[in-house]
Amino acid sequence: FGKRVDIIFEDRFKEKLIVELKKDNLTRDALSQVLEYEGYILSEKDPTARVMLIANRIPLNLKKAIEHHGIEYKELTVSFLMEFLEKKGDSLTHNSEFVKTLNNVIIQNNSELEFIEVTGDELYQSVKFFRKRIENELNYTGSKELHFPGGENCKGESFEIQTIYGLLSITVVTEENKFNRYVQFVTLDQPKNSNSSDIEINIPKFPNSRVATLIAKRNEKRILCNRGKCTVYMKALKKSEVLNHFESLHGNIVHIKENGKNTPVIKFAELDSNSLFEQIALFVFQMKSFKEKYRIV
Repeated sequence: FGKRVDIIFEDRFKEKLIVELKKDNLTRDALSQVLEYEGYILSEKDPTARVMLIANRIPLNLKKAIEHHGIEYKELTVSFLMEFLEKKGDSLTHNSEFVKTLNNVIIQNNSELEFIEVTGDELYQSVKFFRKRIENELNYTGSKELHFPGGENCKGESFEIQTIYGLLSITVVTEENKFNRYVQFVTLDQPKNSNSSDIEINIPKFPNSRVATLIAKRNEKRILCNRGKCTVYMKALKKSEVLNHFESLHGNIVHIKENGKNTPVIKFAELDSNSLFEQIALFVFQMKSFKEKYRIV
């Protein structure tokens, strides 16, 4: 076809099925690569060819786009693979190392495996680790006076780094005894003298669902999450509206086990990832774009 593809099946009638494999959540960029087949492979070159997309998870809005373009798709999850192997009588389903590896390399559907909130000393050590990375990987720019939307003032130490999404600045609040949470002010492409934030990474010292941010983990993977809390001009937006927006547009909603039920949250960064600050910058960019439609022009 003059284009590299992942897998091609051909039956005895010479009809072809082209399969594209995408790891983790399907993104718009990955989908656009598949849509390039329209008018190229799916044309007079070979009108019998069909295209199928296989990913670990496909957000609802992208499913609709795929269906609109007549492309078949399948979500390949751990439970699907395990059920398939069990039906085949494969002994791998009883191999604990295989199951552990499978859980680590394939993203889970929200209903398959929840994250749990990090608390106690583990939370303290995780915040300490996060702040150490800020100090080591970002450039120090000095002390700063900060203003909360509710009118509170505090002081912090500021750091910045250039990302592909813009200049990311994180100010770590140093007046620890003043708050019952670990506070980080975050801005993207804001003037250096700005004393407000685009978002705040507020992590409660003790479990508190009223505070926006939390650290959660699954299989020792630690992630930064937002509960869908954000304000525009000191007005709190509906949490359900925020969560629905990020689920439909970005597909980054996960669930944490909390008080015996599953609570949806926005996963926006992996604490141990090499691209931690790029991920934070992307979330700030997404949140700023979301807030724009609520601002009065």
